[in-house]
Amino acid sequence: MIINTLKELSSDHSGVMLNLKPSNNEKEFKEKLEKIINTYAKGKENPENKKAISQEIKKELENLDIWCRETAKKDNSHVFKNIGQVIKHSFKALANIGNKEAFKKEQKEVGIYMDAITHANKNTKQTLERIRATINKHKSSLPHSITTPENISQKSKRGSVER
Repeated sequence: MIINTLKELSSDHSGVMLNLKPSNNEKEFKEKLEKIINTYAKGKENPENKKAISQEIKKELENLDIWCRETAKKDNSHVFKNIGQVIKHSFKALANIGNKEAFKKEQKEVGIYMDAITHANKNTKQTLERIRATINKHKSSLPHSITTPENISQKSKRGSVER
């Protein structure tokens, strides 16, 4: 489950990479994901080393989670915060694999954060469009020179009554 999620995150079609390009963290993030995915593939090829490889994957995922949190703090990027949440809830899902209800709950959380990540670009554009529409709707019909901050402050000074 978690490996499929990571593969989806690393695909160029997910929208995640588009959101990362402006932050210059795309290459490093993709390398970290590919390392985890390759480690998982090695484990499938060598089932006798399954436990050691599982521990290595867990360690790499924890490192990715730490990297995401640190990067989110530096860039103030919600994409990395959401990726960290995907990893956290994937771990919880794996821990609750015997408890069907808890497992489903964590899977649902993973899905919510994946949607937030993959649709971040679209959501940002929609939000900006709503803001622009609201601003345009409430724009004054007065000429621009009348509504500039300088003119407004001059008018308020002229309109005040001195005693």
